[in-house]
Amino acid sequence: MGNMKIRQSNMELLRIIAILMITTHHYLIGTGYWCIVDGENLTQGWQWATIINSFMYIGVNVFVLISGYFGIKFKWKGVLNLFIFCAFYMFLNLLLSTYVFHEETLTIGTIFAKSLKALTRTSKWFIPCYLVLYFLAPLLNTARENLTKNQYLYGLIILSVYCFWFGFIRQVNIFNHNGYTVGQFIWLYFIGGYISRFEPQNKLKHKRVSLIAIYVLCCLCWAGLTIAKYEGVALSHWHPTTYNNPFILIGAIAFFCLFTTFDFHSKVINYFAQSALAVYLFGLPIAKFGIVGEDALQIGVGYLLIMIGWVLLRFAVSVSVDQIRVGLMIPVNWIWNNAENLISKKLSILRHE
Repeated sequence: MGNMKIRQSNMELLRIIAILMITTHHYLIGTGYWCIVDGENLTQGWQWATIINSFMYIGVNVFVLISGYFGIKFKWKGVLNLFIFCAFYMFLNLLLSTYVFHEETLTIGTIFAKSLKALTRTSKWFIPCYLVLYFLAPLLNTARENLTKNQYLYGLIILSVYCFWFGFIRQVNIFNHNGYTVGQFIWLYFIGGYISRFEPQNKLKHKRVSLIAIYVLCCLCWAGLTIAKYEGVALSHWHPTTYNNPFILIGAIAFFCLFTTFDFHSKVINYFAQSALAVYLFGLPIAKFGIVGEDALQIGVGYLLIMIGWVLLRFAVSVSVDQIRVGLMIPVNWIWNNAENLISKKLSILRHE
């Protein structure tokens, strides 16, 4: 999401890759490797699961960096679109959970009522955080667009102290203790804006190899320290699964910067990217498809092939289902645009009277 009048396919491809990373992470913990998050009840092959996860955990940070790079242009129509997006998938998920998977016993009325609270009463923590960022965007954009480079750097240093020291190191709950916060999103939003303003594409093109190396090194360091902690090494200040983790942040920035150096256009990529959020919101329970079991807890070629197949299947199904939402948005957008034009004409007439 963000202000993207001309969709840059390099960044749209990055959006797709980011959601595939997030889906892979969810697959790992959904098939019995929850231990890589909490370090408890370690299952066979958890070290390899941790290494795989280390390359995937940057996905959420990358998503917000993209918004920061382009900047969010606040519009009430955008709020409506986000609400319909989330409400549609909450309604669909609850419908499937009740009538297909029989996990809940809800009436249609209850499902509809719950769906109306999709932006705030949701298990998807990303949504309310992004909504607040969306409302703050006009204020944040004023700062982003008017600060000098030195002022901008000073602001980033202050935010980094807030997120690193009080959040990651001190783990103060009222600050950015785990990265699942609006503070984290504001931080990433300003980092994305800084890259957009002060790190031109041509300058970064010469650093592609270095950016790849930084990403890989950060991932491996993250995995190594996490494995060491779960093996019993005393690393009291190491919190592996927080989004303000320095290796997660630096790895995400390097990976993000790498994609800013490419420049191409693809209608196919742009088409699929518009449904990236749908892949996150549409819940397909892994267990219901018979993937979870003792055999699934063995990291190997078979597991990896099933994982890749599941991630691609979820992406394909979500993009297909999302066409229903896209179709529903056509009359909604038509009504909104006509109402907006009508109000604009009425106000224009009043000004000239």
